[in-house]
Amino acid sequence: MTIKVRDLRSAVTTTPPLETLLGGRPARKHRVLEQHRQADNLLGNWRNVVARVGLHGAESFQVPSVSPDSPGQVYPLRSVSRVVARVPPFAMHPGHVLKVSALVAPAGLTQKLDGDWQADGAGGRIDVIANFTGPGVSTKTEKQQVVASTEKYAGEDTAAGASWATLRRIEFPLIFPDDFTTSTADLRLWSEGCVAELAILYRGGLRVVDLVVQQVPLGYARDVGVDTLYSSPLATDGQGAAVKSYPVAYPISERSATDPTFGTEHLADITHRQQTALGHVLMHWTAFREDSAPVDAVEIPSVTVTSTSFVDVLHQSVTAWAPTNPGWSLSSGSMCQQFKTGNGRREMRGKNGVVPVRVWVYGSRSVSGTSTLRFQSSAHSVVEVTITSATPGWWSATGYLRCGAHPEDPSVLQVFGRASAGSTLSVSSFLVEYIDL
Repeated sequence: MTIKVRDLRSAVTTTPPLETLLGGRPARKHRVLEQHRQADNLLGNWRNVVARVGLHGAESFQVPSVSPDSPGQVYPLRSVSRVVARVPPFAMHPGHVLKVSALVAPAGLTQKLDGDWQADGAGGRIDVIANFTGPGVSTKTEKQQVVASTEKYAGEDTAAGASWATLRRIEFPLIFPDDFTTSTADLRLWSEGCVAELAILYRGGLRVVDLVVQQVPLGYARDVGVDTLYSSPLATDGQGAAVKSYPVAYPISERSATDPTFGTEHLADITHRQQTALGHVLMHWTAFREDSAPVDAVEIPSVTVTSTSFVDVLHQSVTAWAPTNPGWSLSSGSMCQQFKTGNGRREMRGKNGVVPVRVWVYGSRSVSGTSTLRFQSSAHSVVEVTITSATPGWWSATGYLRCGAHPEDPSVLQVFGRASAGSTLSVSSFLVEYIDL
C-alpha cells in the first residue's frame, strides 16, 4: 500500500505564475509541475456555506426579556432541546470537514412549572448532530454553552450600542467522522464519497443572531496502487506538502502502470472530474423563525399549504414565477456550471447559465394522495419534488435550474407548493445542492 496525502490546509492559491499556466506551450517539466500544483490547490481553495439559522430579519428573539412569573409558559424549559434547522444527507467535498460558528447574544431565562410558571435559571447550549456515511457510519455530537445575561430577567441589554457590545462569537471544534484523522489509511477511506446529514438544536434561553455551517478543507489521501478515483493530483512529498521540483527529467504520461501521479493523463482525468463532479450547496432554508416559533416547540414549526393549485410556499398570494418576486438567489451556481451545458463558446454568455442539482424537501402531507413542491428559477426552469407520506422526512428530485452565467447575475428561485384535495402539505426545510447528472 502506497498512500499519498495532501494537507489541504496549506493548499491555497495566492499568486500563481500565469506564464506556466498558459495553453499552447511546450510541456516542459516546470510548466507541467505548476499545472499539477494548481489542480492540487483546488480542494484547498474550496469553502462552502451549507446551512444557516438565526435572527435573520426577525423582529425579536424567541426568548423574551420579561418576568418569568406568569400564568403561561413564556420561556423554554431548561432541559428540553428544540430542533431549529436540518440538513439532508448531502455529498461533502472530497477531503472536507464541517466547521460551525455562531454569533450569539447573552442567553436568557428558562422556566419550570411548579404550581405556576417560574424561573429555572439562565443560560443555553447549542447542539450540532452530524451523521456521516462513507466507508462506515459515524455520528458526532458537538455542544457549546452560551453565557447568561446579567440583566434583569436575564434580558437583553437596552443601553445604546449594547446589542453590538455584548455579542460573542462561538467556534465549534471541526466536526468529522471518528476515523478521519486516525491514520492516513482511514483518511484515504473517508476522502471520497462521504455524505453528511445534520441537525441543529437549541437548549435553554439561547439568543442566536447567526449560526453558520460550512464545509472546509482538511486533508485528502489516495492509495496510488489501488485507487482509480482522484479529485487531486497529489503532487506531494511525504508530509503532504507540494513538491518543489518535478520528479523526473521530462514530462510523462504516467510514472508506471500502477502509479499515475505526475502524469499528464492523470492530470487530465482529475481536471475533468473537478469540472464535472465537484460543486456546492446553492441554497438552504429552515422554517424556524425567532419571532414566531413557540417556546414549547421541540420541532421546527412547519409552513403549510392547502391549495390544490400551486402557490408560493412563503407568499401564498403569489401563484406564478416572476423575476421581481421575492425568493432565493442561485447565482453562486454559475461557479459550478458544466462544459456540456454551456460549451466553450458560451452562446448564452451574459444571459443564462444552468446547473445540475438535487433538490431536497423535509416535509409530509396529511392524507392519502400526492403533494408537490415546485422549485422554479425561470419561466422554463423547474424541478418538482413529490411527497406521498404523512410521516415527516426528506424527499428529493434531480434536474437543472437556471442560475445566471456569472456570480453577479441576478437570479430568483421560488418554491411553490400544491396539496392534494383535502390534504395539508407541511414543509420545514429546503436544500439545493450541485450534483453531476
